[in-house]
Amino acid sequence: MFDAGTWRTIDDPSAVTDLDEVLQWTLRAAASIDGADAVLVACEEVNGSSVIVSSGLDLEEAQRYKLSGPPDGRVPQAVEVAYRYAPEASRRAVRRTVAVPLVSENRQLGWIAVFSFEDLEGTQDLARRLEALAARAADAIEIARRFREIRRLAETDPLTLLHNRRYFHESLAREVARAQRYDRKLSLIFFDLDNFKAINDRIGHLAGDAVLAEAAARVLSGVRSADITCRIGGDEFAVILTETGSEEAEQLKRRIESAVSARPITNDVRLSLSGGVAELNADDDGASLFTRANAAAHIAKAAREQPPAALESKPAGAA
Repeated sequence: MFDAGTWRTIDDPSAVTDLDEVLQWTLRAAASIDGADAVLVACEEVNGSSVIVSSGLDLEEAQRYKLSGPPDGRVPQAVEVAYRYAPEASRRAVRRTVAVPLVSENRQLGWIAVFSFEDLEGTQDLARRLEALAARAADAIEIARRFREIRRLAETDPLTLLHNRRYFHESLAREVARAQRYDRKLSLIFFDLDNFKAINDRIGHLAGDAVLAEAAARVLSGVRSADITCRIGGDEFAVILTETGSEEAEQLKRRIESAVSARPITNDVRLSLSGGVAELNADDDGASLFTRANAAAHIAKAAREQPPAALESKPAGAA
C-alpha cells in the first residue's frame, strides 16, 4: 500500500506498463471529481496479492476498508453507502461513499471508491464520472498487471520461488549506489549449503531439488520483510540487508543458520549452512562486496568441514 506522492504526469494510462503509475493516475483522476474528499483504488495482482493506493486516508484507514458486491455474486455498476452518526461525531467522518468496480474482459480487478465528508444530496453525476473513469482505467490496469507478472516471473527462481541471480545482481548494484549516495549502512550475507553434493548423490536429483526448496523456505523464515533474499545458483543463497551493519547482520546470519538446521528434512537428511557477512565500505562496489561475503562464507565452510584432529596414540599401559 502506498499513498499519493510525486509521480510523472500521464496523459494516456493505456500507454503505461507500470502498475503503480497506472493506479496513481487513476487515483488522481478520481480525486479531481467534485465531492471526493478521499479516494481509494484497490486491485488484485495476477498472483493474488492486493495493491491499494489512497489519497485523503491514512494507512490504517485505507487497509481497514473492505468492499464487496451483492450476496448473489453479481457485479454492480456502482455501490452507494450512506453513513449516519451520533450528533457529536467528528466533521471529518465519512458521510457518503460511492464505489465502482474495475472490470476488464468480464473479470473484476478491484474497486475505485470515493468518500465524502459531507452528506451529499445527489450522487448520480459522481457515479457516472467514476464509471467512465473505471472503464478507461480497468484495461490499462489489466495490461500493467500482466507486465508486472511477466517481470516477476523473469526475476524468480522457479524451484525455490526466491529472487534469482539476475535480480540479485541488479538489486545489489542499486542498493550499493543508494547506500553510498546517502551514507547508509548495507550488509550482505552469502550462504552455501554444507555437503549438498553428497546429499544429492545419495538421494538423487529430484529429491535434492525438494531439499533445496525446503532449505530456501527455511532461509526465508529467518529473514526480515525488508531483506532481499535470493538464490544465486546451485546451493548458494544471498541476503541483501539495507540499513544494516555487520554486527546486526551476523546476528541475522546465525538466526538463519539455526532455522535451516533446527530439524532434519528426513530421517537421514540434515541441513546446515555456512554463511559469511560483509559490510559495505566506502570504496566497495557490488562485485567487491559480494567477493568479500563469498570469501567469508568459504572460510566458515572450511572450518565447519575440517575433520577433528586425530587423537595422539599412546603406548599400551600408558596413563
